[in-house]
Amino acid sequence: MSSMLEQVLERSRELARAGLHAEDLALLRDALDEYPGEPEVALRAAVAYYGEDDAEAERLARRAATLGPEDPVVLTRAASVMLDLGRTDEALELTGRARDHADHDFPLLADLVHLAGRIALVRGEYEKAESPLRVAFENQPESFGHGQYLATLLESQGRAEEALEVVEESLRHWPDDPQLDVQRIRLRLTLFGPDSLPSDTTFTQSAD
Repeated sequence: MSSMLEQVLERSRELARAGLHAEDLALLRDALDEYPGEPEVALRAAVAYYGEDDAEAERLARRAATLGPEDPVVLTRAASVMLDLGRTDEALELTGRARDHADHDFPLLADLVHLAGRIALVRGEYEKAESPLRVAFENQPESFGHGQYLATLLESQGRAEEALEVVEESLRHWPDDPQLDVQRIRLRLTLFGPDSLPSDTTFTQSAD
């Protein structure tokens, strides 16, 4: 990877961290033209387009997988984008390819296992989903989403105590995550009632 490309990718990371989405997307659009053969650029652009132009995000995720057909890191990240886009079958195919090319030092192993659990969850295979979701969480509880998906599965099965343990561990790593906080409040209400909540807890009623 050239030093110029590394600078572009670092700038993209800085913009993304700062929440400057439009600037990041503009940077990545230019990078796609300048570095058409780089899967990292395609992956970052796919993530940037997600939620804004999902068709483009999908196209770029496929492009990244085509550019890195034997790179398990690229395939795992492309699979994650595809799953977020609801392309479950393609996500499954990409995770299978990533698994085939990964070795024992694969740095995204927990993420790959987590993806397998999420795919099973989407397909309604709840018993099959629990083991990979739990393994991924226990190995990398600090990874965003690992605890939330496991806790959601446990809560859906009426296992509120286990779910609360997972949520509280996740909040140690992501203390400002609003979805985890709402889930914790809901689980504590289920288990212990309103008196278990801090006095300053506030509730909002959503309109249906």
